[in-house]
Amino acid sequence: MGRIARGWNLTVASWSVLRQDAGLIWLSVASTLSILVFAGAVLAPTWHSDVVGSDRTGLYLVFALIYFVSTFLTVFFNAAIVAAASDRLGGGQGSVVAGLRTAWAGLDRLILWAGLSATVGLVLRTVEARAGVVGAVVGRVIGVAWGVMTFLVVPVLVFEPVGPVHAVRRSAHLFHRR
Repeated sequence: MGRIARGWNLTVASWSVLRQDAGLIWLSVASTLSILVFAGAVLAPTWHSDVVGSDRTGLYLVFALIYFVSTFLTVFFNAAIVAAASDRLGGGQGSVVAGLRTAWAGLDRLILWAGLSATVGLVLRTVEARAGVVGAVVGRVIGVAWGVMTFLVVPVLVFEPVGPVHAVRRSAHLFHRR
């Protein structure tokens, strides 16, 4: 079976799972809303305080914090979706609550992965912004390679007791095998 056919079959199976339990969609909604609430809660008082100094260091730190927490929230809710969908595909109930419990059980690994992922993202964005056209091209190429290598990191972290660095290696290996 070709890659496109496998990808299509996975898409059809995923939509089937979502139709069986539309509650899983709410995990994505919860992720988005939690990011917006957190960003708003952090940014609102920042605009009227001395955190944003004349050198903008404070503003950069605030944005880095928001970037990390947003990355973590996305990873956490994606882990819950992966766990619930996998359970459903395996014949279980695949409930939202069970998915959240599974994500919570791996909280330490998810936090570490969010930190690594956010750091790599910030470094790539800095290279793209500060190194001109060559930096933009190199940053994008490395970003695409990083995206491919890390495509399966969240499922690896959910189902295997490994840390984020090993999960990146495992994800790259699985992606290469498929």
